[in-house]
Amino acid sequence: MTTTTPAPPAPPGPPPLDPRLRARRIEVRRAEARKRLHRLVAVLVVVGVLMIGGSLFVSPVLDVDHIEVIGTDHLSVEDVVAASGVEFGQPMVAVDRGNVARLVEEVPWVRQAKVTRTWPGTVTIEVRERTAVASVVGIDDQQYLVDRAGRVLGSDAMSTTPVPTLYGVGTPSEAGTVLSGEAASGALTLAVTLPAATPSGMGVFAIERLDTGRLTGTLALPDGSLATVLFGADADLEAKVVAFSTVLGSVDPTGLAVVDVSVPSAPSLTFG
Repeated sequence: MTTTTPAPPAPPGPPPLDPRLRARRIEVRRAEARKRLHRLVAVLVVVGVLMIGGSLFVSPVLDVDHIEVIGTDHLSVEDVVAASGVEFGQPMVAVDRGNVARLVEEVPWVRQAKVTRTWPGTVTIEVRERTAVASVVGIDDQQYLVDRAGRVLGSDAMSTTPVPTLYGVGTPSEAGTVLSGEAASGALTLAVTLPAATPSGMGVFAIERLDTGRLTGTLALPDGSLATVLFGADADLEAKVVAFSTVLGSVDPTGLAVVDVSVPSAPSLTFG
């Protein structure tokens, strides 16, 4: 005889879910899905903007098309552009204005440079040049222009106005070097102050520092002859220049041979 064991009763099912709670859970899930979708869309928008912006910055639309150079007198536009490192066709965003200005200021003639970018494609380099106050003979027998600080600027062929020649102050080897030391300081002071103090019709032809340390000048007179100016030591150069200007402004320079202002309170003239 076969007996059958009855199956165990099924466990009771979960209690029926309140319809309001079911609706709330569905709404929460939908809200979370919407947030994830919004985040994804925002990320895609940012990536798209960055890609478009990046491609625009490196596209030909914003390349360097024009390089303007302002303020040059002795330098050529080509000199400044070559020193700047800026190239036609490079992205405008890649032009580092500070670095370009520093590169241009390494040119001996340049005292200060300012760089601006004008979109979509123009770079402007504004230059302030140094002022030549004298020339000096270099070791290669070339005549170099120098500024008031003794900075060697370049060939004197670039001078637009006559300047005195300095002797006994050193022999530079190239532009960009600087005349320094006691030998140069007094001569440079005279090169800066003496031309403006020289009466009309005369000119300062040369300034020399002798082996004795004393300073002399060569003065070009109206008739084409030359006169010697004795300044003595470096001391009281300002007073000596005033004495030079005063004594020459009150005499006829015809036949003048020597102007001695080594003692500024008692200047003397020699004719002959």
